[in-house]
Amino acid sequence: MDNLVSVKQAIFGFLDLLEVCRDASAKMIFVVPLLGLASSVEARDESSLRALPVPINNSLHWALLDADNRVVVAPESLRRIGRIVDIGNGRQRINAQADNGKWGYLDEQGHWLVKPELDEARAFVVDVGLARAKQGKLWGYIQTDGAWLVKPRFKSARPFYHGFAAVTEHEEGDYFFIDSSGKNAFDGKFSAVRDFGYNKLAPVAQDGQWGYVDQAGKMVIQPQFHQAFPFNSHGIARVISKPKVSSSLLSGLLGGSSGANGDTLYGVIDAKGEWIVEPKFEYLWGYNVEGLAWGRWQASGGKTEGYVDTQGKLVWKASYHDFYGLMNGLMCGHRKHYQFFTPRGEVVIKEYSQWADSFRDAQVTVALRDKWGLLYRDGRFKPLESEFREPLVDHEEAVIGFSDGLLAGITQDRHVAYFDRDGKRQLSLAPDTDGRLALRDAKGKVLWLGDKSTAPVQAVLAPGPEEHFMDLGDWNGGIVALAEKLIASPPRRFYPYIFFSEPEDFYQFEISDVYDSYESLDELPSGAYKVLAYSYQDESFLGYYDYLWGNYPNFGHTYFPTLRKQLIQHFGEPFTDIGEYDHLLLGGDWMEREVWRLENRYLILESMGKVGDGEQDQALILAAVEASFIEGREDSDSSAVIPVPNNGEVPPIAETSDPRVKKLVRQAAQSVYPAPRDARRFIAEALALVEQGAEISEYDYLWTQYGLLKSSDDTDTNNFANSTPEEYRDTAQRVLAFLDEHGLSSAVFMP
Repeated sequence: MDNLVSVKQAIFGFLDLLEVCRDASAKMIFVVPLLGLASSVEARDESSLRALPVPINNSLHWALLDADNRVVVAPESLRRIGRIVDIGNGRQRINAQADNGKWGYLDEQGHWLVKPELDEARAFVVDVGLARAKQGKLWGYIQTDGAWLVKPRFKSARPFYHGFAAVTEHEEGDYFFIDSSGKNAFDGKFSAVRDFGYNKLAPVAQDGQWGYVDQAGKMVIQPQFHQAFPFNSHGIARVISKPKVSSSLLSGLLGGSSGANGDTLYGVIDAKGEWIVEPKFEYLWGYNVEGLAWGRWQASGGKTEGYVDTQGKLVWKASYHDFYGLMNGLMCGHRKHYQFFTPRGEVVIKEYSQWADSFRDAQVTVALRDKWGLLYRDGRFKPLESEFREPLVDHEEAVIGFSDGLLAGITQDRHVAYFDRDGKRQLSLAPDTDGRLALRDAKGKVLWLGDKSTAPVQAVLAPGPEEHFMDLGDWNGGIVALAEKLIASPPRRFYPYIFFSEPEDFYQFEISDVYDSYESLDELPSGAYKVLAYSYQDESFLGYYDYLWGNYPNFGHTYFPTLRKQLIQHFGEPFTDIGEYDHLLLGGDWMEREVWRLENRYLILESMGKVGDGEQDQALILAAVEASFIEGREDSDSSAVIPVPNNGEVPPIAETSDPRVKKLVRQAAQSVYPAPRDARRFIAEALALVEQGAEISEYDYLWTQYGLLKSSDDTDTNNFANSTPEEYRDTAQRVLAFLDEHGLSSAVFMP
């Protein structure tokens, strides 16, 4: 869960800067395809349009349907939809991205009110009937009839809040406010601003201090805070300020640490600028509609964190990363498994789920128990039909959930179905007989037919061979033919390595990278290879779907045995006498490997999995390598393969250095502990380049000196594999002698 912590910190830090205060009277229908962040969905007007997510060739598109399920805008035309906004009298406005990548605005008929020629287009704000849009690098404001109220001229522009919007014509600073007519609301420019709050006061900064102005431009609360946020519907505002204690006492209160902004802490003020809660919070997030905010502060018993009321009183002791935000009156908790709570910590749905979406739809959400199903507010769980594979995700791999009363899901045959709140299939999306994608209703009537053949939808949460294999033919009976092709291929040297990204060409590699795993180029495998399958999940993905840590397909258990069996049937039993090696090609945290000894080559099937910094990747590789790669491993002596150069002639010190040297000496200093062997390689390579004439700078040798001294203090030189302490000292002495000759050895250096 620590992975999710960092993601949420980033999200809430961003929300801290923006603090949205929306007038409760503004009626909107929200669609959430852009960020994967849930928004409250109100009951859909029968005359309104419905936004339907439609994956086409592994790219998510959106269709607009009317109340009778007629396709008003075909999905080929729409890459993304922002918000469907009801502007009154049955009219709607939708900011949308067309297939050309540009943005525009659609009306309730699905016609382009503003053609998709904009670089960005944001949703309309109902109470002023304006939306901000970007053309080139400048922002302006568009009216509901599609005409510009203010043509693009602002470097930065905020949406309207309570009739005013903050804008600037410069890259930094000089912010001012405009009214709904597009004119300056009042005189006055500020170095930073936030939006007007519910009491029609706006936080503004002057000379590094924050205060509040009213809508006439009068400074109602004088600048005195480190930061300030808009007033919310409860009549209070969060501010960041220095507490009224000495810095030494503050350090003691914080247990030797500072607050979120150095010596400043969060507090709460009223509309007069008086303290309701004096600064004490290390963090205090925005208050929700229930008047609760999560905070962390130092108490007499140590650090305390939980949800506090508007008076700063602890209501619910809880860690923030164990809960998703309030959605339709319920909070999703996932400390161990998923449950739902009231804003005050009372359990509403006690039975655990492996994973559950927030209640974006007020009545029902999607959850995973033994299988996927619908979870209702009263705690009922209704399993979805057995053909339901997983819920559809958006561009950010976040579950879309219920959108306008329908849940989109991927079926076992990799098609898409749309289910209502009762779990009944209402719409289906699958290829027609000629391969073109067809959208059908529950009676089989075709509502839309695509103009091109499409590939099956890719699963994300329950993937299989179709998602993992680079060439599905290798899985579907083609592994033996591939092996024979690799055996017959001309040998080429390649460098296999662990990757936390898309696989790259192993035939193309940097020599300096090789020494991370090998002592010389001669140790590299020579032959032919192919990466069969690959998967990668980053920390945000695994943090959001934490159940996948144990449920995600393991290549060694799912694919390796099947391919191994097919290769045994053709090549016979694998060769076992290859010594005690953790890996031959790919290293990892868990491995599966088989080797077949052929006439002049070895055939290697290897699967690996690796976890690092919250990320996880797996790979499955097949390679045919020359015999020397395996047979010469135990007899090789590589202790002197990387030579320590003899710097008899001192190279000149240049103002700038060779980029290769610059990189190597820094790598050496940074990796010397806990990887001294790597540091030695980097130092030796840098010295070799210098001997060949590469330029070095004084700064490079200071880095090198630092790395050597750090190594001698913090590591045991006997830990250098394939090297003796004498060899290492010889390297160090040569570098230090060079430093001495140039008067640098006594230089004070801190990295």
